[in-house]
Amino acid sequence: MAGLPSGWRWLEHTADVGLEVEAGDLPSLFAALGEATLALLLERPPHRPRRGRGERALQLEAPDLEGLVVRWVDELLYLVQTRSFVPARWRLEVTPGEGEAPWRLAARLEGVPLEPGRMGFRGEVKAATRHRLLAGREAPDGRWRVRLYLDV
Repeated sequence: MAGLPSGWRWLEHTADVGLEVEAGDLPSLFAALGEATLALLLERPPHRPRRGRGERALQLEAPDLEGLVVRWVDELLYLVQTRSFVPARWRLEVTPGEGEAPWRLAARLEGVPLEPGRMGFRGEVKAATRHRLLAGREAPDGRWRVRLYLDV
């Protein structure tokens, strides 16, 4: 993935689904995580809100980047699978933790109601896991990277 713009790719795993994401900054990293999560759940995720548009505001925090990654993906799974809300656009602000302060993510989501048939719902995903979870900034390019596995 070196040299790619913000993006993601699937990783092979015997029981779970693996995902690798990279981006130049934290908001782009979390946006790519969101896009990949929706692609896992839906064959045809919406790209912009249309009819039935709704909005949600999220405030998430965790003691570290890895925890914030898991919280973000789990929150998206919850919104789609339990609340039938599919984010189509988001504005993200990520604040790194310093010292004892937690990592924070503030998100403004615009979305539409889940339409399983039209969107091609692929089936339930249980949760993001901490199994083999890696998250951080890599030298020498300074890009942010995440490797995450989801329990399906």
